[in-house]
Amino acid sequence: MCWEWNQTSGRNVPSGVKPPSVNFVSNILTGAGDLLRRDLPKLALGESIDPPAIPSYRAVVVDPAALQRYEGDYQLRPGTVLTLSVKGDEVRMSGWLLIPTSEHTFFSP
Repeated sequence: MCWEWNQTSGRNVPSGVKPPSVNFVSNILTGAGDLLRRDLPKLALGESIDPPAIPSYRAVVVDPAALQRYEGDYQLRPGTVLTLSVKGDEVRMSGWLLIPTSEHTFFSP
């Protein structure tokens, strides 16, 4: 029997065996995708994992003039444009609320 290193699960599996694949998307700032990528193979094998810490974010007050500099259109990928707008102290990206956690970092609940 031939064994190969499987990049999806990080395990050695018999050659020719295709483990199930899982696709997911996540907010990269929370780290949830990295935790899921790390823990999902363990869960699939029936292993126990410690529950992750729930991230917490603290909103900060940002000068409205600084927020205004971010207004405009942003191309996510060809054909997908998101519009960032600021009204008072509220920041939205194509309708999604963005909460400032610093002058340059935002969190979308």
